[in-house]
Amino acid sequence: MKSLTILKVYFVIYLVSCLILIIADWQLIMYGGISKISFMMKFILIGFGGLLFDWVLVKTIKNKKVFHGLELLVVVVFTIIVWNEL
Repeated sequence: MKSLTILKVYFVIYLVSCLILIIADWQLIMYGGISKISFMMKFILIGFGGLLFDWVLVKTIKNKKVFHGLELLVVVVFTIIVWNEL
């Protein structure tokens, strides 16, 4: 990673926590059926989508105040959405 941004750190922590949850709860995922696997894959894909969105923001927005403001807004909105999904 060339430079750390708020979104990169947030989504890397998010993806690591998804992987820890999969490892810690592997029996439920293995025997829970396809719905549990698709549920976790959805969250992992959302995490990679967030990293892609961060890359787009880094490439397009040059003003640092606007950039950090948008990143904080995305973090807050994403946290609310994930909290409601659980």
